[in-house]
Amino acid sequence: GSAKSGPEAAAQFCQNALGLASSAPVIAVTLLGALAEETPSIPGHAQQALMGALSSQMTNTLALVEAAAGTGGAAEVEAMQCLMHWMNLDPTNCNCSLMSAGQLYATSQGCFQALLKALSCDNEAAFNPAVDCLEKLLVAGPPGNNPAAEEAAINMAIHAILANQMKALEEGSYEHARGLARIAVACCERDPERIAAGAGDSCQLTEFMLRCTQHEERAVVESSM
Repeated sequence: GSAKSGPEAAAQFCQNALGLASSAPVIAVTLLGALAEETPSIPGHAQQALMGALSSQMTNTLALVEAAAGTGGAAEVEAMQCLMHWMNLDPTNCNCSLMSAGQLYATSQGCFQALLKALSCDNEAAFNPAVDCLEKLLVAGPPGNNPAAEEAAINMAIHAILANQMKALEEGSYEHARGLARIAVACCERDPERIAAGAGDSCQLTEFMLRCTQHEERAVVESSM
């Protein structure tokens, strides 16, 4: 694959894929997602060099993800898969996320909003990678150096949970309830002091989590713990 061909070839592959953004956005995000997915399998120093090459294309990739996600359908599915794989890039090799939620928000508000919008998507092929991605950004993201951005990202994530809780809990979509419960737990882990103090929508988030613990589906209960 392109990742195994070295950083220069990977950078060129990125540019070629981004060149398809206007004419074939689904193909473009699919190619970029596949490249990022393949990167962790590259050993040692070669992987570090490859991540450096990919990081130079980060801004353009996030812009493409935002644009593709906005069109819905297959493009949104591939955009969420692509974003998940790019955020899974881990330069520290410690099972971390490339960015924190606040860092993604500060880098591309539109992309972060597209990620949250996918939490209301009925298509699980878009919903599930969005949950995986956001959970990792919150739980395994590096310490943010912009407290305001981190707070804003958590506020927006909580708001997205609360905006979708009725559909998840009362319309029988247990996968949605389970996914939102995972994000709720991740928000609590990221900023436990804020949740404990009941700041903002924290009390409503706690109520949602309590409802999840009483859900008839065991998977939802376990995800809310």
